[in-house]
Amino acid sequence: MDNKNITQSSEYDNIYQYLIQTYKERMNSVLDNQETPLFLREFYSESPNWYTNQNIYDLIDTLSWLSYTDQEKEERLNEEIEEYLKD
Repeated sequence: MDNKNITQSSEYDNIYQYLIQTYKERMNSVLDNQETPLFLREFYSESPNWYTNQNIYDLIDTLSWLSYTDQEKEERLNEEIEEYLKD
C-alpha cells in the first residue's frame, strides 16, 4: 500500500468515526427530547437499524429521515403499517 492510500484510508476512518459519534449524539438528543412525539421516540428506540446503526449507508438514510417534518414521518409510518397489514 502506498502512502497516498494509507492517508486516504486514515482520512476515511476519521470521517467514519466522526459520523458515528455525531450520529449517536444526535440520536440521543432526539430520544431525550420531550417535544419529539412519543410514537417517534418509540419507533426510534425499538428500531435496531435506527438507534444502534453502524452502517454508513444506513446512517445517511436515517439522517435523511430526520429531515422530514413530523407530519411526513407519521404519514410514511402509517403507509408502511398499511402495506404490512395488506400482506
